[in-house]
Amino acid sequence: MTRRPRKALIIGAGIAGPVTAMFLTRAGIEAELYEAWPYSTGIGGGLQIAPNGMHVLAELGLADELIRNGSIAESFDFYSQGGKKLGSLNQNMQQRFGQPAVNMCRATLNETLIDKAWASNVSVFFEKRLVKIEDRGDQPVIAYFADGTTAEGDFVIGADGVHSAVRRHVIPDGPTPFDTGLIGFGGFVPRAVIEHLPIGQRVETTFGQSGFFGYGMCSPDPQAGVMWWSTQPSHGMTAAAYRSHSQHAIRQHLRDFHAGWHAPIPEIIEAAENIVVTDTLDVATLPTWSRKRTLLIGDAAHATSPHAG
Repeated sequence: MTRRPRKALIIGAGIAGPVTAMFLTRAGIEAELYEAWPYSTGIGGGLQIAPNGMHVLAELGLADELIRNGSIAESFDFYSQGGKKLGSLNQNMQQRFGQPAVNMCRATLNETLIDKAWASNVSVFFEKRLVKIEDRGDQPVIAYFADGTTAEGDFVIGADGVHSAVRRHVIPDGPTPFDTGLIGFGGFVPRAVIEHLPIGQRVETTFGQSGFFGYGMCSPDPQAGVMWWSTQPSHGMTAAAYRSHSQHAIRQHLRDFHAGWHAPIPEIIEAAENIVVTDTLDVATLPTWSRKRTLLIGDAAHATSPHAG
């Protein structure tokens, strides 16, 4: 009698979920991926994948594709608000670690991972918001979703981020996300805004007296090839409150906050469209990452608020 393959129910189709699903499939474990939100493209800001992450993606055959669709980051250069260079980190990453650090649009990364998961025989389901997990002895684990459907498997992996529903199952009375008092603004601008400057493939990051600004190439796209972000104290104003304002009003806030900061920060703010505003959240250290046959990974397990990014 042939034993059926084990099955993993993975909750969350961001970054950790699809990658885990593909590696489990390679190991002969059936993987089903459940995402709470509808399938969408073009969502999210910019990010950097460090060399260790690129090594993982190289194992899946994705490194070259992501480098083509992103931008290698040769270093992190730090500046004062007035433009004085303070230092440089993370140089010669490819030579030192075998893979470069790569800037890219989060949407490009997510879409690439989902496409690769589909091609790797991972079953992917959208609009499946988890409401409950039932784990009883030698019976299959059952995941219940808000639309009334269920799924059965041998174990559950929670890759559903800071607001993890799986974490509430693993630690019912455990830590919940809290606001760090920082708020983030960000988006993309055309490459022409900084291409004329001697920035090259460096990420430039500025520490101001009461906030932070960063920018760098992230894509060969001429219209949206530069990612930028501004992190600053929220002063009690939530991201939702900012999002209720017009883009003109948000841009004016950034003009005022970063007035007098060195070039090309003012130029980036003027060129910015579709400015995204997000709260900066954190989750306290968890006492455990697992319960019976359910395991947490990624931000669901160890979310960390960025100090500047």
